[in-house]
Amino acid sequence: MSDLPRIVPASELRYKINEVFQQVREQAVVLTWRGRPRAVLVDYDAYGAMQERQLALETARDALLLQRATETAANYLPVEALIRQHRELFGEDLDLIGPSPLSSRAATPSPFVPPPARPAPRPSSARSKRPR
Repeated sequence: MSDLPRIVPASELRYKINEVFQQVREQAVVLTWRGRPRAVLVDYDAYGAMQERQLALETARDALLLQRATETAANYLPVEALIRQHRELFGEDLDLIGPSPLSSRAATPSPFVPPPARPAPRPSSARSKRPR
């Protein structure tokens, strides 16, 4: 079994279909169209094994990300505890429904200056046609 896949132009596929199916059992076959790779033919059992391996890898990755997120979240306080700490430290309630940072930004004038307006195009009937 070679490391490099067999390359078959799509135009030859119709004439060599039996040969290509025999090669697919041993290794992947790359189909080209106009000299560029367009598709890969693999054995059906190999394809199923690749799908299972991909699912297993994605499941393991998701489990690792969930574990990391859970460990990170354990180091944070719930919102209620933050509000309680703020009240104890500053003697006032934390205002969570105050003005939005975006609304204060909207009141500030924009430094953007629009470009000057373009003159309106002339109507097509006003264009003069040159005689030929």
